Amino acid sequence: MDLFLTLEKKQRKQNYQQCSEMKFFLENVSILNEAELFNIYKKASKPFDVVRANLIIRAIQNKDYIERSYLKIVKSDTLKGNEPDPNSPKIKDALELVFKSLPYYLLNKEKIYIPIFSKTVNEIYTSSLNKLLKKPYRSLMKNFDAACVDPFDYYGSSIFNSYFTRLILLKKKGVYSSYYDYDSSSIYFVNGQGRLDASLCLFDVYLQNPSTNHMLDRLAGVVDAYYENNKDKMSKNLVENKLISRRIYNLIKSGDNEIINDEKEI
Repeated sequence: MDLFLTLEKKQRKQNYQQCSEMKFFLENVSILNEAELFNIYKKASKPFDVVRANLIIRAIQNKDYIERSYLKIVKSDTLKGNEPDPNSPKIKDALELVFKSLPYYLLNKEKIYIPIFSKTVNEIYTSSLNKLLKKPYRSLMKNFDAACVDPFDYYGSSIFNSYFTRLILLKKKGVYSSYYDYDSSSIYFVNGQGRLDASLCLFDVYLQNPSTNHMLDRLAGVVDAYYENNKDKMSKNLVENKLISRRIYNLIKSGDNEIINDEKEI
């Protein structure tokens, strides 16, 4: 009997539809229409897919806000008919305030504000915004599909360890990363392409009085066992740390699918 599938099936009701991330997605999903590459994320429903969709939405919001703010700042600082001065202290100070309010991903000590763009294009937005006023970069403000990258392929599993998500990094091993999602009470094991290798749902219906205290300490052994490819050790860690019930552990160990299917929820 598969541990992951069973725990997903018998997880306590999480009421994920009412969490802040799902609400943010529903309120802002139309933003994904701005880039055809990301239309697929409009149908996100599973928690990890919602996390990925929201990362893209926040990236597009950053892009739009930086552009609008820059144009407004330049207009107030530049005489009509003149070109803006890229070294203007007033423009630089105003832009610093703009960037302070935005989520970002830290890559080699550089802040990436628009992860749907490559590092090179991001440098235009952080250091050379005046280029947006002339060809060929002017097109980035409207038809930017051609400049888009898949942020998960391009930046890998580390992109989720950023201010674009609410996930908590548990462990990084090479290009692989594991995260905890408080909203869905799940561990995500993410590969080097930023895709989900496995999702481990916690707090099954048989676990009495589940607690979310000291979660990082309680999850450490579980994650280590996963990367050791030791499913038995991982299961025991889940039980010992009261992340799943001993009852469901025993049912999984027995391999009795019929019992699992017929057990009444408490």
